[in-house]
Order: sequence, then C-alpha cells, then structure tokens
Amino acid sequence: MREKIAQYLSYDPRNKLIFAPSLDQHLQSVDVGFELSKAIESDLTSKHLPLIAEDCLNNILLQSIKEDKIIGDYIAIENWGILFEPALKLNLVSIFDSHSKSNVLILVNCGQADYENFHLVSKHFNTTFPLGNLHPYILQ
Repeated sequence: MREKIAQYLSYDPRNKLIFAPSLDQHLQSVDVGFELSKAIESDLTSKHLPLIAEDCLNNILLQSIKEDKIIGDYIAIENWGILFEPALKLNLVSIFDSHSKSNVLILVNCGQADYENFHLVSKHFNTTFPLGNLHPYILQ
C-alpha cells in the first residue's frame, strides 16, 4: 500500500487525498469519531457547535500528523462517519482540501468513493458529498 501511495505521490498531485479500504500495518491512524465526539461533548447544545466542531477537527488532524519513510508526512483517519452529522455542518471538501495539500490524507474504510463523489457506507446509502477538484487516489 505505501509503495502505491508513493508512486501516486511521484506525480506531485495538488491534493494528496487517498481513499483506502484498510490501513497498512506500518501506518498509524486516529479514530476521528471518538476523538471529535469527546472534544465536542460539552458543547452539543451550543449555537456555535459547527464552529467548535471544525476547530476541534482541525486540531485533531494537525495533532495526528505522522511521518513515514516511504510516503512522508501523513494523516490517516478511521471511523470518520461523524463528519457527516448534519448538526456539525462541516464543509468536508474544504477541510480535506486544506489538509491534503501539505500532507498525505488517508481516509480509511468508511464508504465508497468514485472520482466524483464519496458515499458514506455505500452508493445506496443517502449520504454523499461531491469530491470537487480533490481528485483522490482510490485504493481497491
């Protein structure tokens, strides 16, 4: 897996966004669902919840940067379905765009991606977001 990612990175893509069905044993991930829910737990009734959630998510991602000798700096996230919660109002395209420019951002096993949309769980589930100009690398 890391070798495939390194080959993709050799093309110097604008965004280094990777969808992966599982995580390579040499890489470490962060459980975004757990970390974000823990971070916003005391603010669930705040009218500023979307802003708080976005700040917390950005901090979680920045603190989760790891280094790998083959792919360089990366962030790998698992259990990220929480990012689709309507109450959080997260702009996922913007968040993924900003974090995948300077680091490899690996989104692990949370749904199905094609080159136009990401579908939470599967294409038959009603939660989708357009990938816009992110042009992800999709590992099968």
